[in-house]
Amino acid sequence: MEFDIISANFNNESYLDSYFKSIINSDLQPKTVIIVDDTSTDKSVEVIKNIPQV
Repeated sequence: MEFDIISANFNNESYLDSYFKSIINSDLQPKTVIIVDDTSTDKSVEVIKNIPQV
């Protein structure tokens, strides 16, 4: 089964690590993960940019 994930983000820096780990550790992997950031003022965008490509 192929599927994509689209997720909104606003100042979720403290949750992003566990969010991405849960995706990586899932039995089914998404084809694409799209994160839409709504002008976060924390370091969310930096965290997202540093997630390794799988």
